[in-house]
Amino acid sequence: MEKVQPFSSEQLQSKVISFLRFPLIVAVVLIHTQIGTVNGVVGNLETPLPFGGAFPLYESTLYLFVQVLARIAVPLFFLFSGFLFFYKTNGFTIENYADKLKKRVRTLLIPYLFWNILFIVFYYISMTLFPGATEYIIGKSYTIKEWLLTLWDSNNTGCPISFQFWFIRDLMIVVLFTPLIHLLTKKFGCLLPLLLGILWLMGLSFKTVGFSINAFFFFTLGAYFSITRRNFVELVKPRVVFLGILYLLLVIIVFCTKSYDWVMYVKRASILLGIVFAIAVSAVYIAKGKWKVNTFLAESSFFIFAYHIIAIPIIRRVLLFIIPCTTDLRATILYFLLAAIAIIIGLILYYFLKKWFPKTTALITGGR
Repeated sequence: MEKVQPFSSEQLQSKVISFLRFPLIVAVVLIHTQIGTVNGVVGNLETPLPFGGAFPLYESTLYLFVQVLARIAVPLFFLFSGFLFFYKTNGFTIENYADKLKKRVRTLLIPYLFWNILFIVFYYISMTLFPGATEYIIGKSYTIKEWLLTLWDSNNTGCPISFQFWFIRDLMIVVLFTPLIHLLTKKFGCLLPLLLGILWLMGLSFKTVGFSINAFFFFTLGAYFSITRRNFVELVKPRVVFLGILYLLLVIIVFCTKSYDWVMYVKRASILLGIVFAIAVSAVYIAKGKWKVNTFLAESSFFIFAYHIIAIPIIRRVLLFIIPCTTDLRATILYFLLAAIAIIIGLILYYFLKKWFPKTTALITGGR
């Protein structure tokens, strides 16, 4: 039997971050996966299902994964981003800030522009070749100015045209405020993330597109642990059983009371607890040697994140042509199958792109 080499606290923390990258991207794909309207049978996940509960298994599954379990993904990515931004930074000078901004141009801005422009090109080709038959149609012909605006806020949706990139956009905005985050954290400690956390739990938000309380809270929380040199893995790892029981309890409450207005507060609490539990359980099993970091999967995460919004509608059309969605059980199976196929195709594409065009692949994925 292979002996497991013990990790230092810092090594374990780093491995937890690397390990969680791919599972969290799978969660993001599940959030964005939907069967869509098929002869009026299955509806869009963002609107009430038109069949009036005829497919309760599919509807319940969608709610559980899209609205509850997978919702820890984006906040946890913000938390890791805040932690890594200040990681091993001795002080925070103007030079540090300038260097980090330059690096974020490569890791955030260039991929952001590339994938949104690619989506615009794909959108335009789809609209030209298949008018009225593409999921990407927003319902209007854009002027040049409007096309440019889609890079920030497409048709007043609050998201860029490749809508999952709202995360990168909001992250870039938070990065601009890192000197203030660093100053306030050094001066007031945990009070800044605590205040932002209260605002987030209350459901308050900024009115300006790109300024997200979600981004500011979780980025600042991660920054707090990095700036104060506290190991968040060692903090939660010993409490994994208690956290698991409490998280399961909150998930059950959220799932069983989804029709009540007050459940939104419990849902946010479950997201916060789910984040802590995901870190704790990953730390426990990585420390035991039962879970290992797969470098390829971790590196592929950004590509899967970037490409899947283009891929899912195409794969869905082919999949539903081969397997018509006619029953509740079939709709539920197709939901998971669609997400799995999109991820597998993404992994294959990333493998060959990295093999054949390594420099280009590094450019469009931020060097990850």
